[in-house]
Amino acid sequence: MTLSELNQNLIIDALQGYKKLFKSKYNIKEIQDINFALKALSNNLIDLDCFSVTYVSKDDIIHAFSNNSEVKTIVQILDDDDMKYLASKLADDYREQLFWDSLRIIFELKFM
Repeated sequence: MTLSELNQNLIIDALQGYKKLFKSKYNIKEIQDINFALKALSNNLIDLDCFSVTYVSKDDIIHAFSNNSEVKTIVQILDDDDMKYLASKLADDYREQLFWDSLRIIFELKFM
């Protein structure tokens, strides 16, 4: 095991420990941030030139259907693969429909 892999494993272990702590004391946002970091580390997705745009959570789905009690029941049984599928489809949709136009508009407003 290389030093880089060892450091990555140490970070993953630490984040998993924080996740357990946060589950009992903090809200879903902190847990989602830790989950994102864990997935990035475990998939070697950490790249200092790339930055995350967004993510989706079960709470987001419930919020989107706030008046639908059936959705709450369905969301409770969703597993990680279901959420990965939804996130992938949302990312595809965003890239195909809004991403490039939004990127140009926001960049021009802030930096030009």
